[in-house]
Amino acid sequence: KHATMEDFDFARDQIIMGIERRNLKIDFKERMATAIHEVGHTLAAYYTDGPEHIYKVTINPRGGSLGAVTVPFTQTYHIPKENQVTYSTKEDLMKHIYSLLGGHVAEKLFIGRNKVTTGCSNDLQRATQLAYAMVREFGMDERYGLVHKGKKELSDEENRRIDEIVQMILKEASEKVELILKSHETEMRKIAKRLCQHGTLTGQEIRDLIEGKEIDKVTAQ
Repeated sequence: KHATMEDFDFARDQIIMGIERRNLKIDFKERMATAIHEVGHTLAAYYTDGPEHIYKVTINPRGGSLGAVTVPFTQTYHIPKENQVTYSTKEDLMKHIYSLLGGHVAEKLFIGRNKVTTGCSNDLQRATQLAYAMVREFGMDERYGLVHKGKKELSDEENRRIDEIVQMILKEASEKVELILKSHETEMRKIAKRLCQHGTLTGQEIRDLIEGKEIDKVTAQ
């Protein structure tokens, strides 16, 4: 038997996303909330980094756990930029932050400010780490200047200043993502509905839905 492209896709998903846990059942309400979260990531990436880099989005439980509570590992997966091997620009890192904040912003806008879930924890942690690295290690913020120092090498006053700058970076990024998701609410709700129905959408299916096309796909059981 020869390997097919479907076999390669299946293997890639197992490596990138982990083994699908079919025995873990999630009710409709939580499934839709997860879909909204993931489509938030997807549209934030789509409208800041370009549609060609979206590989797949899934709400099917896969892989391990986040934090101390075992929850489905769900994520929007990106295809790396062509020829990008080592270096990232400030623009690249900000696009990553936009995508990371997309889930939190989507939950706040479309589920409710007081119903944002703990599923945002890892996203916020990674976005915060990136913002600190941009300021402390990469000299990418003019408000602080060119510096490469660890937290312990800085004075209390310097650390407070960096904390303030990081808060501003994340606030400005969150506001940008909020504008994106508000202006694409129709797409947001349509894709979340389809994702909830099907469990997984490919990058091409996401692009088709955004372009107003329908997709021919079997509803997940």
